[in-house]
Amino acid sequence: MEKRVIKWHLYSVDLKAFPKLQSHNIPPLLFISKFFDDGIENFKSSMGLTEKYIATKMKSTVALESCTIIKRWVQTNQLDIKTRATKFDGRKVLMEQNICSEDEILIT
Repeated sequence: MEKRVIKWHLYSVDLKAFPKLQSHNIPPLLFISKFFDDGIENFKSSMGLTEKYIATKMKSTVALESCTIIKRWVQTNQLDIKTRATKFDGRKVLMEQNICSEDEILIT
């Protein structure tokens, strides 16, 4: 059986635009949620799930459940939000996301 490699979609955030994060030991959940949401929206757009497609096909995307684990936080200038679909049954998609600094996973 062939092993399938699921690729990550990368979305980078310049933290210079978020100076409040430079003074926190752990970022507020609002920022974490926003970064993950931006990563999902960027991922959907890359797959053709634009607002026009959703309106035309009368489809919607809704997060039903979310779990956030903060491993650690580092002061950095850039974060990479990595997003991928790990399971798809024709109706539901299981998404996986990581917030990374360089190659270190900070938040999942």
